[in-house]
Amino acid sequence: MTLSEIRESRSNRLLISILEDESLLEALRSRGLNILSMCGGRGLCGKCRVMVPKGSGNLTRPTQTERALLSRADLDAGYRLACLAKSTRTTAVELVIPPESEETQQRLVVSGLTPHVTLMPAVRKFFLRIQSPTLKDPTADLERLTETLRKKENLRISDVGYRTLRVLPRILRGGDWKVTVSVFKEKKIVKVEPGDRTDVCYGFAVDIGTTKLAGYLVNLNNGETATTVSSLNPQAKYGADIISRITYTMRGEEAMAEMNRCVVEAVNSLIHEACQKAGLSTQDVIDVSVAGNTAMHHFFLGLPSGYLSLAPYPPVARRGLEVEADKLGLNIAPDAKAYLFPVVAGFVGGDAVADMIATRIHSARELSMLIDIGTNAEIVLGNREGLVACSCASGPAFEGAHIKHGMRASEGAIEKIWIDPQTLDVSYRVIGGVRPVGICGSAIVDGVAEMFRSGVVDSRGRILRERRTWRIRETDGGTEMVIVSKSDAGIDDDIVVTQSDVREIQLAKAAVYTGVSILMRHMRVKPDEVRKVYLAGAFGTYVDPASARDIGMFPEIPLSRIEFVGNTAGSGARMALISNPTRRLAERILSRVDYVELGADPRFQEEFLAATDLPNAKKELFPTVNRIIEHNLSLFQKKASGDL
Repeated sequence: MTLSEIRESRSNRLLISILEDESLLEALRSRGLNILSMCGGRGLCGKCRVMVPKGSGNLTRPTQTERALLSRADLDAGYRLACLAKSTRTTAVELVIPPESEETQQRLVVSGLTPHVTLMPAVRKFFLRIQSPTLKDPTADLERLTETLRKKENLRISDVGYRTLRVLPRILRGGDWKVTVSVFKEKKIVKVEPGDRTDVCYGFAVDIGTTKLAGYLVNLNNGETATTVSSLNPQAKYGADIISRITYTMRGEEAMAEMNRCVVEAVNSLIHEACQKAGLSTQDVIDVSVAGNTAMHHFFLGLPSGYLSLAPYPPVARRGLEVEADKLGLNIAPDAKAYLFPVVAGFVGGDAVADMIATRIHSARELSMLIDIGTNAEIVLGNREGLVACSCASGPAFEGAHIKHGMRASEGAIEKIWIDPQTLDVSYRVIGGVRPVGICGSAIVDGVAEMFRSGVVDSRGRILRERRTWRIRETDGGTEMVIVSKSDAGIDDDIVVTQSDVREIQLAKAAVYTGVSILMRHMRVKPDEVRKVYLAGAFGTYVDPASARDIGMFPEIPLSRIEFVGNTAGSGARMALISNPTRRLAERILSRVDYVELGADPRFQEEFLAATDLPNAKKELFPTVNRIIEHNLSLFQKKASGDL
């Protein structure tokens, strides 16, 4: 029974068996029931809340962390954090999974800006009629095949896949010497099929993100995408952020193998789903293109990732790689290859290179900036004269982690917030149009921006209790603002933005701004010289650019210069699938990117501390935003004094 089925039943109570010293989270996962756990079960995020009506006496006492993350009322009501509550003996426990702890389907962004490229795939198919051997001409099967390719297609084959070679005699004779040959880069035979199968020529592109995977089944004969599929990255159970997952792999070979298995199985599942939709076999896929950040790149390849978290954060390899599918465990034509984009550095990966290719920032005349914000934000600045890139640890706050009522962008998440600066009345929009159960990243940014614009939050990020309204209140955990009252929410609690939430967004946005600021100083340019800003990725697609700018996430650039480009990592992966020259372009771009390590910049701390203010301690950088804030505060003060 799934969590949704449990909630649709008469009771949402679940009786589970649990082993001695096993956590409630581990017991749920062993039954195939996943609940939110953005920190990978390390007791950091506080999202795996469950209620234990019966059997709590057989659990360990609430830890200090639980007492910090759960209120006294929650603890008295029987709430525990599933990752920290362990059984003292083998027994059965009754659980209630509250709506805010359910892991529902997240809204994923799979489409993105995709410029036209000339169709030149790395793999092509050829139909051949081959002369059968005779006593007078007993030429070997492989030589007979390659000679026919040379004469008919002017291809000089130098290699053949081992799996293909093993079945070659049977395929040739079973097809009455009429076969279709798949050739990789005009040099290697990767598949032979009986009959004419030239019309069935497909590849699969995949963007492996920290949070989600997006896959594209592409017809290599015409370059069109046959079907698109997506899923959450199953590695999330080991942590929402990259560092958590790298830390997990450092436990040993088994942990590293598990992380690899997780992502390979997820990609295979997407390939199977896409082929099923298109009425194809997974064996019809003869080429794969993979884009992902450096950690995902290493996990997918099964490469040691531990050094990515240790200064100076070197990757195992930077250049693009082409690896046999069967060696990677991919369920496609076994001799086909998977192309992996080159990576720039330890925390700027192949997805950033794919972003650059899709936005064509590398060939632009005008100075442009590309920002892909996730748990790790990649920033690229430049044009055809040169490119600089950096990565900043924006953290998982933009995806709802470390936020009291934060959640991913799934049904029930508030995705947009408006606050009337005079009355402080709150309006909001919810994904799915249902009663809200939490707040996703785009709305968290809106909420802080609106609180700042309305004078609820000052430039230091402090929630001001001077605004007399029932929405602003003091609790044991500090000051907070009520966004949705308990009576209107889909959970048994008010949905709020707390002082701690504001601090988390201040830190996250400061990390992004610091990266932008240091890159601009590195290139000796000013904000008004940046003519185009590309916002990529899921968060970049849904965040309100005015809200992001007004809290100081990026410089005060006219909103007309900002373009939402969607999942350009997926777009770049598709371009590399249908255009072999795009793969060569990726290598050329790699040689032109100057990577900047933010931590090594002598002014990093100064820039970061200034950027934690709203919008920035250096007010001269945000003249328009500060004028708007001052105007709103002036109106409020006049109204409060009776002058308005």
